Amino acid sequence: MTSKPISRDDLLVLLSSMGVVLPKDNKLPEEELNKRLKEALDTSQEYSDVIKKEPVDPLSLPKWSSEEKTLYQASQRDSLLENLGASFPSNAVSLAKEYTFKEMKQTLLGVAYTYDLGVKEISFLTHDDTWGIFIRIIGVYCLKNDIPLTYILYKELKPTSDTPLDVLRRQVRLEQDDVTSRISDLEGRAILTLFEQNGARLDPKLLQLAESQTVKHSGFRPSFILPLCPINMRNLGSLTKDPGCEQRCVLNVSEKIGELTSRHANQ
Repeated sequence: MTSKPISRDDLLVLLSSMGVVLPKDNKLPEEELNKRLKEALDTSQEYSDVIKKEPVDPLSLPKWSSEEKTLYQASQRDSLLENLGASFPSNAVSLAKEYTFKEMKQTLLGVAYTYDLGVKEISFLTHDDTWGIFIRIIGVYCLKNDIPLTYILYKELKPTSDTPLDVLRRQVRLEQDDVTSRISDLEGRAILTLFEQNGARLDPKLLQLAESQTVKHSGFRPSFILPLCPINMRNLGSLTKDPGCEQRCVLNVSEKIGELTSRHANQ
């Protein structure tokens, strides 16, 4: 599990940024909200549509070819309106939490853009450099309908007074330099949630490889990235459903029926 859990209030804001708007006074337990977040992330990456077999083994898939489309072009899954004026990803960070999912999509698009430039190591760093996420692209593979799957190793960067963030980055880099992408704190925690969620679905042999002495010692974990897209209205309906509200409505109706029955009997 990530060392940076998402609070209940931030879960509601994050879900809202994805279009899953729940009343602030809802009675859903935090466990259910985390479940909704994972379901929303899966819906956004169209997981059940593009992944037909588990566990996922990227190495069994054909390698991605950029002959017809760049990885960045193939990873753009937003609506036309959202893509207007966005020819390349921005490195600007919005600290407004209601834009978290939009920023997250841009950040992960930036991974594809960086790969197209020939760079395979990226550091996601918070605006105040308090922590970050380092990723190394192992390879890009092709799913049905030319959907790319980017196989990665990732590591949460947690600086201390003795080991600042820049030192941590130098310790994990294989290349001379990496690309820096700025993220908000909540965006980073959402990205970690996605990486953990997808990483748990990998073929056990890949997880065993990650447990090898070299990789385990450096703290890297395997995962994969699929393109993210807006959640459609049909799926939003199930994600915004509040069972607690339904139960309260049933109780209210029962109470009203009881009141009417009582009045009728007394007349």
